Amino acid sequence: WLNLSSFFEYDEVVRKIIYTTNPIQGVHRQIRKITKTKCAFPSEQPLMKLMYLGIQNISKIWTMPIHNWGM
Repeated sequence: WLNLSSFFEYDEVVRKIIYTTNPIQGVHRQIRKITKTKCAFPSEQPLMKLMYLGIQNISKIWTMPIHNWGM
């Protein structure tokens, strides 16, 4: 409980950054989101292409500055 209460002492912007700092889980979540909407893949190659494009989009988000961080 002590760790959780100290978490809430931070501003909401900082809490959001702390909460979402696990990049591996974030990538997995995004890939699942991309592949879940497709019924089936005829072979492994279309799946790999879709994952590649998804990772390209994810990497663009990682390079974006954090909203209101410079305040």
